[in-house]
Amino acid sequence: MTARVDKQWQQKGLKVYGTEAILGTLQHYGVKVDEADFKALAETHFPLAMAQQWLAGWKGTGPLGQFPFLAAQEL
Repeated sequence: MTARVDKQWQQKGLKVYGTEAILGTLQHYGVKVDEADFKALAETHFPLAMAQQWLAGWKGTGPLGQFPFLAAQEL
């Protein structure tokens, strides 16, 4: 089973979760990204641009609506 952040991620902050959990959550909600993809994208894109790309496949709603932006910044 892939690691993901739990429902208390907003209270805890993303710093307490590892890269695997953050990427696992992005994947679970429709973003096609793994650690290698992220590293390659990070070489040429700022966090905001990465998050905007991820939003194309993002299916998270409610509190998870902003997750791609926060995840890109944290990673």
